[in-house]
Amino acid sequence: MIERPVMGVVVPARDEEALLPECLEHLQVAVDELHRRTRWRARAVVVLDSCTDGSAGAVAAAAGVEALTISAGNVGLARAAGADHLLRTGVAVSWLACTDADSRVPRSWLCDQVEAHSLGIELVMGSVLPDARSLTPAQLAAWLARHDLGDGHEHVFGANLGISARAYAHVGGFAPLPLHEDVDLVRRVRAAGFVWHARGGDPVITSARRVGRAAGGFATDLRLRLAEPVPTDRPAALGADAPPVPAPAGGPQPLSVVPSAEPPSSQARSSSSQASVRLRASSRADSASSRVS
Repeated sequence: MIERPVMGVVVPARDEEALLPECLEHLQVAVDELHRRTRWRARAVVVLDSCTDGSAGAVAAAAGVEALTISAGNVGLARAAGADHLLRTGVAVSWLACTDADSRVPRSWLCDQVEAHSLGIELVMGSVLPDARSLTPAQLAAWLARHDLGDGHEHVFGANLGISARAYAHVGGFAPLPLHEDVDLVRRVRAAGFVWHARGGDPVITSARRVGRAAGGFATDLRLRLAEPVPTDRPAALGADAPPVPAPAGGPQPLSVVPSAEPPSSQARSSSSQASVRLRASSRADSASSRVS
């Protein structure tokens, strides 16, 4: 019998008891969609790093999701621990998807990464959107004015990242960095010449809190940027009358974020551009039902 390919999902969490339930609910919907639309199956692990709340017992266990407990207090080590756990135990994992415990992934999140993988892409940098429920319309518009969420964007978000197991192993995985471990990984993968794709659309919804788990991370960036004057070169996104951005129901928060890295080789960029055209041209269905395994 032909083995089904396996998608590994890493979710680092540190004292996210309040937000982890929604994260796992949305992840389950994405897993159900993956099982419905593809031959792939998913295996998810929540990495509980130095948690002092009920993240471990009350949430991960209740959701039936595998949990790994560490005491690093370091998001780079947490992501690496989850990835290594998935890659070294049980069935062979072909692809790793990363999000955060304070975030809500869209229904097609895993299917979109499988599609990229099928096109020969080995790194997918997705986009995120701060939770509109915690922002005024003007604040959301100000954030959108500073962030390009379309294909080819130049941002790296650990809450929306996918990488082939081959590329991950080749560059040595996540470094033990307390911040920007996602950006560091992307730099090394791109420098190694792997084909990559910066994907817009269907952003992961992440917490709009201003004080996060990692000083200098997404929460800090959000707080500082909302205090800055809105750029005048992008008037279409300004003002409280900006068109609403659709966001799935639920509630989230962030662990790491920031702008991206150096450009890759011209060959890798060309391959990515061609794949992007095909990705944008492809159609996607919607629906769900099954369990994270």
